[in-house]
Amino acid sequence: MASFTLNRVDKTHRGEKWIFETDGTFARLMHPDGQTVETFIPDQAFDAIEIVHFAKSGHNIGFKVGSETVHFAAWPKAFKTIKGFTELSKKSSDPEKIDDLRQSGLVRMIGGALFFIGGVIFSIDAFLKMSGLGGGGQTYLFWGAILIGAVFLYQSYYYYAEARRLQKLHE
Repeated sequence: MASFTLNRVDKTHRGEKWIFETDGTFARLMHPDGQTVETFIPDQAFDAIEIVHFAKSGHNIGFKVGSETVHFAAWPKAFKTIKGFTELSKKSSDPEKIDDLRQSGLVRMIGGALFFIGGVIFSIDAFLKMSGLGGGGQTYLFWGAILIGAVFLYQSYYYYAEARRLQKLHE
């Protein structure tokens, strides 16, 4: 049975060390005093555990416990194990969820391409103006747009890869 310590990040209980245990078919979340707070099978875990991507909100795992959501920061191995446990559910490969991932990837790809290509074009134009070939004047380099475009393109790759992985997971 795999066991991981999760650090609670909610303001009122910051720093509490909870325990998550799983044997692959069953999991439980335990309070620091050792009492089991919640038990899960994969289908329940899929609905009760929120895996947050791209460092959103400063925490990366949320467990629905009763009527509240308890947020934790977890080390990469614990994060990967919890994510893998939720993906044992057939709900993880729901065609609607996969389509949502692909749609998010498409939107980021289009936005990333626009930022990246626009940044390159405007940077070349600015470079030509600086070298005197384009008429001179005040110029700006658009490295920020290129960087934002590259990040969006990476995110689009991530979403497409995640959709592909989830689809193959339950084939």
